[in-house]
Amino acid sequence: MKQYAVVKIFLTGANGLVGSFVLKQLISEGHEAILLLRPHANTEAISEILPSCETVQGDLFDIGLLAKAMETCDAVVHCAGKVSFDPRKTAEIYETNVQGTANVVNACLLAGIKKLVHVSSIAALGRKDNATVIDEKAKWEDGALNSPYAKSKYLAELEVFRGAEEGLDISIVNPSIVIGPGDEHRSSTKLLAWVKKMPWFYPKGYVNIVDVRDVANSICQLLILWHPNRLILNSSTISYKDFYSILCQALGFKGKMYCLPTFLLRCIAFLHSIKRFFTGGEPLLTRESIKLINKKHEYKSLYYNTLMEKKLTPPEESISWALKKMYNK
Repeated sequence: MKQYAVVKIFLTGANGLVGSFVLKQLISEGHEAILLLRPHANTEAISEILPSCETVQGDLFDIGLLAKAMETCDAVVHCAGKVSFDPRKTAEIYETNVQGTANVVNACLLAGIKKLVHVSSIAALGRKDNATVIDEKAKWEDGALNSPYAKSKYLAELEVFRGAEEGLDISIVNPSIVIGPGDEHRSSTKLLAWVKKMPWFYPKGYVNIVDVRDVANSICQLLILWHPNRLILNSSTISYKDFYSILCQALGFKGKMYCLPTFLLRCIAFLHSIKRFFTGGEPLLTRESIKLINKKHEYKSLYYNTLMEKKLTPPEESISWALKKMYNK
């Protein structure tokens, strides 16, 4: 199998959940890193390691800046992206996820980068009513179950594959909902905070989850491995009832749990939309996310076991570890 000699990495989204764990692993393995950070970015997650890294202030929309910053690097990890189910942010989602990724790809080509690892999502694989098990060979089909976020991640992947056609070596990771300790107001960590506030009421349906440490390790491995394809990262597809039960057990909550009917979820989503109107916050529940909650789509990788030497972390272990880090439970 072809391998790469990678020493210095250009990293976007280093202050996010996935990016921060990627950065910590890269530094622990002896790599150098250049970080793209927006002015006034919240860098609390990487505050201890930031002094040992070179930083570039800017964003994904300055190709010249990106290419110049990449000149001394061997590889690029593109973690930055916009995750939202807020209909008002559709234009921002497309601009960040599609145009931003296109700019990263173009900068890689200009700078002569050896390898690009792009962080996508299982959402980019598409969701269909008649598909219950989805792997890396899934073909995209437009449909009501695909949110603007999902479509943006799919279109972003097309930009990465376009880069491959132009000579760039690429790999793509498609994680499910990433479980790990972080800011409870950002990213998938909001889900843990939501359950902590309402532990006895769960929605019907299923959730796909993966440990952030597994995601970071896979990304770091793909920097040196030849895998010009997607790689699904999903440890488990479990019911929300089981997911909430694991969380409640880890938090020490006791008591009977109740399933929230769909109509009540819609009411909660409506109330969130009213609150969002006044506060501008990011909703956890929307009409689009409720559609997905009620469908079971299981994601399985065709390649993970042959590429990686370690198994994915069980959900009980991931959730317990994340909560302990966040709340000292």
